[in-house]
Formats: sequence, C-alpha cells, structure tokens
Amino acid sequence: MPSVILGPSRKSSDVSQRVGSDVERLIRKQAGGWQHQYLPARFGNCYTDSLALADDFHLLHSVYRPRVPLVEESLRHDEAPLLAITLSLFGESVFCAETEGALRFRAGSIVVASFLDVRGERRYCTGETRQLRLVLGESSLQRYIVGEGRYMLVRRPSLRQLACLDMTPSVAFCVQALLRQVCEVPEDVVQTHIYALSLLSEILRALGVVSGCLRQREKQQQQAEAAQRYLEANADRHVGLNELACAIGVSENKLRRLFAERYRQSPARWLLAARMHKARQLLERGCQVAEAAYAVGYEHPGNFSVAFSRFFGQTPKSVFQGRLGEAFIPSVSSAVRMPDTTLP
Repeated sequence: MPSVILGPSRKSSDVSQRVGSDVERLIRKQAGGWQHQYLPARFGNCYTDSLALADDFHLLHSVYRPRVPLVEESLRHDEAPLLAITLSLFGESVFCAETEGALRFRAGSIVVASFLDVRGERRYCTGETRQLRLVLGESSLQRYIVGEGRYMLVRRPSLRQLACLDMTPSVAFCVQALLRQVCEVPEDVVQTHIYALSLLSEILRALGVVSGCLRQREKQQQQAEAAQRYLEANADRHVGLNELACAIGVSENKLRRLFAERYRQSPARWLLAARMHKARQLLERGCQVAEAAYAVGYEHPGNFSVAFSRFFGQTPKSVFQGRLGEAFIPSVSSAVRMPDTTLP
C-alpha cells in the first residue's frame, strides 16, 4: 500500500491533485433520506453517503478512489462543537489541521476526535480508502453518555484527538451488520438507526465510557449469553421459545430480538446449529449415526440424517466413515457468530 501524503506543506506536488474549496461537490438525494455527495469524475470515484439519524447525530460512509494522490481542502463552519468517531475500514488517509495537529486514519483503527470550526486538508493515496463515521453533537452525547458527554467536546475553535484504538471483534461485528444494512436496505432508517446505536455502544465500551445506554446493552448481552448456555445444556432435546424465554426471564418477542441482534438468526436456528455440530463431533469421535442422533434429541435416525445432510451438505455416515479426512470443521461458536473480523 502506498504511503499517505504527510508533512505540513500545503503545496500540491506534481503527482497529486488538489480539490479546492471552490470545486463544486455534487449532491444527489437517495432513498430513505440518504444524501450522496461526490467529487467531479476527473478526481476519480470519490463520494460520501450521509444520513441524519437525529438533529445532531449523523452517519457517514465515504469511499475515495482517486486516480492520483488527492489533497482536499476542508473549511468547516460549525455552530457548535461536534464529536467524530471514524472507523477506518480500508486504506489510509490523514487530516492535517491548518493550525494544530493531524489525525491519521489507518485500516482497522478507530479515531475519536472533537472539533469546532477547523480548517485543513484531507490527504488520500491512490487506491481505495473507505471509512465509516458517526458524528454527534452535545444533545446526542448527553442522551447516550449520561453525565459525561459534554466533557468530550472542545469549547473553542480547535481540533482535539481523544482516542485512537484498534477495532475490537465486537465493534467489527457491528460494523459489518451496519454496512450490510446500509448496502442492502438503505431505505429502512429505523433499522439503520438501531445498528448505528449498537456500533456507538460498542465503541464507547471499548473506550471505557459508562452510561445508562451501555448498562442496558450489557444486560442484553448477559441475557443473550444466558440463553446460549441454556440451549447448549439442552442440545439433546427440543427447547421451545416459551421455555427458553421463561428460563432467562424475558418475553418471547424480546428473545427473538436478542438473537436477531446478537447472532442474526432465530433461537431455533441457533439450537439446530448447536445440535448439528455436537452430532458431528460425536461422529468424528466414533459414535454410530443412531447414537449421535439420540444424543442430540432425535427419536428417529432417519430424520436426523435428513437434517444433518441439509445442514452440512453431506450425510452423517460419510463423516462417521472418515471420508472428509482432515478437513476443517468450524466450532459451534463460529457457526452462530459472525466468524470474520477482517474488514473488506
């Protein structure tokens, strides 16, 4: 990957293009209230999609693919201080403030900064740079970070980096869920808002910020894990939705939401995955097909064989006979969570 353009000089090199403040940014409205802002084609394929989730809470997804290194002027006129949380998904870029400091964005990092009326330059390499950004004002911070939000904001025209940390697996999971939502169902603003709040919650957790919002999130996580443990302990029989909800003390509707948000599947589908993987482990250890079927709650081995073949694409007998050799078999946990934290 080429290195980013660094250094304090504001002069454009012979191999870079400058996008001045006088260059018109083209804007097109899209479904669900999204706004698509892009640079003229001569600069490459460079755009930012933005959505206002509240008066002072915005979600932005930017993709820059310049043909040559790009230097874009940024002249902000903010009426109030803002907090920007930037998640770098691919590539590198730098924001150089006119008077103080720089923010460096590298793939896999989270940069949290507060700013007010900052002028500077965004600098991009050739190739692709992709970023996801949450921008919040004081009222949103007060809403989601009770008692602490206002202290994260600057009070005079300036730029202040508050944190830079690596993306955690839980944050990466939320990023993937949010990107799928943005790309596949952009018009569903309510669901997008939910995913954005989940991402914000995980980032604040990574930052060590405690709030009422986070405490609620923690409780939901504990409930989901309790449900998971109950299903694992009872993988040898059918567990109904009502039984599982009563076991962890939530309603059936809330139970469905917990699994949809955490595992992106229903409790029934999660239990099926757990039973199938447990059965596979038994077969690989030498259990007969019928024994494995009974061990995971099937009264009829024939029904088990059909379910197993549909789930794995091969018969349980073939696993028992060792026809797969040393092929990798994912664990139960990898079957029910997003397995890959590597960002595109």
